[in-house]
Amino acid sequence: MKNQTDAFDERLTSIPDLRGSLLKLFPTKGGVPEVVWDISQTQEIFFTRSKAGVFRGLLAQRGEHSSDKVVLLIQGKITDFLIDLRSERKDLGSMQVRKMDGSVPIAIFVLDYYAHGYYVHEEATVMYLYSNVHCQDCEVVKGNNRVIPKLGIPIDTWIVSKKDRDAFSESI
Repeated sequence: MKNQTDAFDERLTSIPDLRGSLLKLFPTKGGVPEVVWDISQTQEIFFTRSKAGVFRGLLAQRGEHSSDKVVLLIQGKITDFLIDLRSERKDLGSMQVRKMDGSVPIAIFVLDYYAHGYYVHEEATVMYLYSNVHCQDCEVVKGNNRVIPKLGIPIDTWIVSKKDRDAFSESI
């Protein structure tokens, strides 16, 4: 991403017609992109499918595979979480929480110093565009324990990977 200092949401451009609609993720005006993501930066695109009750932990890639990303909920309902990991900031660990519904198309632009994760309320498909290759060995999990009070859903009902469950004791 260029000249962007914080994560932000971008409502997608919807062009309806009698057949349905066309959604533009990176709209242009007069040939100039209206958002800061340069599509040529995209190294990988992938999708996750998750059942209701799944928690996908707050992950960030570090080191040589540090990556900005675009996150788009394709279908379903989730609560999305971002935690600021910049150690030089007074608001280290500040959290952004947003409820998302796939019927309202919004892309989240996430800079590499944020950990990102979500809880699935209704079966969901999420698309990711990464500015670097996805590297599981470069992932750090931070702040999962801070999500529990934000959801108000008993943690023993969540579907959580071992990696994410082990990180509930991790501080920021």
